[in-house]
Amino acid sequence: PRIVPVMSLAMVMLYAGGMALNDFFDRAIDANERPRRPIPSGRIPPRNAAVLGFGLLAGGAGFCAAFGLMPFIFGLALATTIVLYNLLHAKWAGSVVLMGLCRALVYFTCASAVTWPLAWRLVGPLGGVLMIYIIALSVIARVEAKSSAGRRGWVAWLLPIIAISPLIVVRPAAWSWWPVAVGAVMLAWLVASMRH
Repeated sequence: PRIVPVMSLAMVMLYAGGMALNDFFDRAIDANERPRRPIPSGRIPPRNAAVLGFGLLAGGAGFCAAFGLMPFIFGLALATTIVLYNLLHAKWAGSVVLMGLCRALVYFTCASAVTWPLAWRLVGPLGGVLMIYIIALSVIARVEAKSSAGRRGWVAWLLPIIAISPLIVVRPAAWSWWPVAVGAVMLAWLVASMRH
């Protein structure tokens, strides 16, 4: 029974730590583009943001360790991926893969706290679909800020990829109605969202 509250706290700490480090690593960009942010404006010293961010990541991984070695290893992998994303997202367009991997690792970390070895046939597709969804959504968000019509064309092929992502991550022999249903719901959701 304590797995849900403890792992929920661990994931919140990891997420909040990533947010603090995002502000820390982006402080030079924010100084030019968003000078009213807490670090550039001087309300929060950079060192405090770094200590808070890394402290939350360490604490989140520490809570994962309460349920064994594998949750701790997955928690460390998640914390490391969060740091890598924050270091690279402004410099490397491919960092969207790291963002997607962060979301998939949440599934794997929490599942490993419940049981090991993992039921990869269940957890793998769930994490894989979420990863593809977040990667595509991150690309769309980046494209949204651009005004080029050519770049908007990316959205036209990303939406179907998101929709078929359940079929991509599920082995053909295991196909049934649920990957198709999930894909249809995802596509409807994205089309409705894009209209706004």
